[in-house]
Amino acid sequence: MNSCQLHVWFISLTDPVEGVSEAQMLECLSQDERQRQAGFTHAKAGRANLVSRAMLRHVLSRHCDLAPHQWRFVTGEQGKPALCEQQTRQFGLGFNVSHSGDWLCIAVIEGIGVVTGAADQREIGVDIERFRRGVSVDSVLNRFFAPDESASLMAMPTALREQRFFDLWALKESFIKATGQGLARALDSFSYEISTLDGGAKIAVDTSADPRLQPGSGGVAWEFVALSGSHTHNFSSRFVRLTDEYRVALTCSASLDELPVVCRFW
Repeated sequence: MNSCQLHVWFISLTDPVEGVSEAQMLECLSQDERQRQAGFTHAKAGRANLVSRAMLRHVLSRHCDLAPHQWRFVTGEQGKPALCEQQTRQFGLGFNVSHSGDWLCIAVIEGIGVVTGAADQREIGVDIERFRRGVSVDSVLNRFFAPDESASLMAMPTALREQRFFDLWALKESFIKATGQGLARALDSFSYEISTLDGGAKIAVDTSADPRLQPGSGGVAWEFVALSGSHTHNFSSRFVRLTDEYRVALTCSASLDELPVVCRFW
């Protein structure tokens, strides 16, 4: 099996994208993507869709020698996008995409091996969440969270509970995206030990210290978070609070404690 590396890209959905105009974004889209883009009537939603689809192509082209318009995608049974099988085999790449608020987050895994003629997919899921006040946390807990998660959240002071709710939501979203099951997988069928978010093993990761997300300079500490439940033993998760407003979770069907992570801002 080839060694792998995980890259996490952050791209603004509100500021101009350096080196890529909106015209260039449109040019690299497929015909189907252009038709979908033309259907947006809300400017903010349309921009988010355009940047998400076009910059996925540009980010993937940073990882190998293929033009943005040449990427070909397929959709899984539960709607998870992926590279077509031929390009997965040729370039050894996998990806996942998330956006929230003003930010797009794209995770790319390099070095997917080919074993006995079949791609070793090394599935990944990423979720970025923006903190939003006024969410009725208590009404959501029993519907979407495992009993131990709900109990941990309810034991916290209100202000901390609201923040931890979004931390936990990001983690759970990253897991169901990694498995490719989406909301077909019951969110209360697995759980995270959120008390580990207050400490434990951390890995410092260079982020290029974009001041819009990470005050000061240096790196971000990704925390390993314990995951349990049926059919979760092949997955591991990391979490980072970028600011009080934004947090990111990664889940991979590989041991993340051995998988190098590089964060980049476009």
